[in-house]
Amino acid sequence: MTGTGAASSRRRASSPCSTATERAVRSAQAAILHAGDLGLGLRAGIHTGEVELAAGDVRGLVVHVASRVMALAGAGQVYVSGTTYELLVESSLAFEDRGEHELKGITGRRRVYELAQTTTWKGAIAGNER
Repeated sequence: MTGTGAASSRRRASSPCSTATERAVRSAQAAILHAGDLGLGLRAGIHTGEVELAAGDVRGLVVHVASRVMALAGAGQVYVSGTTYELLVESSLAFEDRGEHELKGITGRRRVYELAQTTTWKGAIAGNER
């Protein structure tokens, strides 16, 4: 995870990667909800793929896409890229299509999705509320 973006390699929905990706989405949602309880407005953008490691930091296209996806989200929202959405299609998470967007510095249009929110941060972590 980098900032509020997540990066992991793409696999089938039942893979450990999809489990880690789902955990990243739920964690982002819980952080946003908990921050809201404190009067703070956070947002998250999550994209999945391979990162480049350099001097103990992550970088590369995956980080850039996650940042651009996050820029589309407003306070209290979790946006995911189409790649991340495809990994989570068989999960219990619900998403709303937010259409295709031009992401600054990225070639082509990318489809993004918004996570349907839960009402409490504890519910977001447990995965039993929508």
